Amino acid sequence: MKIERSLKVAVLAYALLSALKIGGGILSGSFGLIADGIDNTYNVLTSFLALRFYSISLKPADREHPLGHSKFDTFGAVVISAIMMATGASLITASSLRLHTPVQPVGLPFALASTLFTGFILTFYAINLRLSRSSSVSAEVRHTLSDFIQSAMVLGGVVLSLEVSSYFNAASAAVVGGLLLYQGVKGIVGVKDAIVDREVEEVREKVMEIAREVQDINFREIHTTSSGRDKVRIEIYLQVDSGMSVGKAHEVAHEVERMIRQRLKGIVEHCVIHVEPYGSHREGD
Repeated sequence: MKIERSLKVAVLAYALLSALKIGGGILSGSFGLIADGIDNTYNVLTSFLALRFYSISLKPADREHPLGHSKFDTFGAVVISAIMMATGASLITASSLRLHTPVQPVGLPFALASTLFTGFILTFYAINLRLSRSSSVSAEVRHTLSDFIQSAMVLGGVVLSLEVSSYFNAASAAVVGGLLLYQGVKGIVGVKDAIVDREVEEVREKVMEIAREVQDINFREIHTTSSGRDKVRIEIYLQVDSGMSVGKAHEVAHEVERMIRQRLKGIVEHCVIHVEPYGSHREGD
């Protein structure tokens, strides 16, 4: 699969990038480069996680997961975002303890090369993963964008450290940490609706439109929740005349499901319809 191949390439690229940054940081004494390299080491892990969770999310329903595996993708986005937040907090803390770290001129070509390399990885993601609706892959793309900004900040920090003051070395690392914290929080906020099974109002409205078109039935309850990857799960309780045969009731339910899937083409992951006779349900039962 194209997405899986792309993520594998990204894992290899991040491994090389980590070695470049950490090696350059050690040679030059640049705390920013070392911190950036450590973060890229985390990227190897998060790219692997994005691939793993995305692959699991594509599996069909089974006995243990009767509604499918799509929420593994959401779980992956949370894990990746949490790693970003932890890394960001660590960078801020570490930079506050290394305010006077001097930088040697050899750090400049390493910082420039790492920025260009990160830009290449970001472009590669944009070209190969732009059609993906995966939450975990999207979180990793946001992470890569943050990495590019981070590398540019470290490059600026190295230049300013050499030309102005060593304080800029630590300052650039602290700003990078703040960006990672922001991206991590944004990633979790982006999947919160799927986590808490929030009602998808626009989908509910479309189902209600269908309900008004169908004769001789009543939609007692309609539940529409996000399941990740721009998919929704729909559960409906229909009430029909008590004299309607079981066969006819099933036909009605199938017709309602067909209409829903046709109107909401491509976004309905599951549609479950319960049929009951009028008066069989009372509030509080």
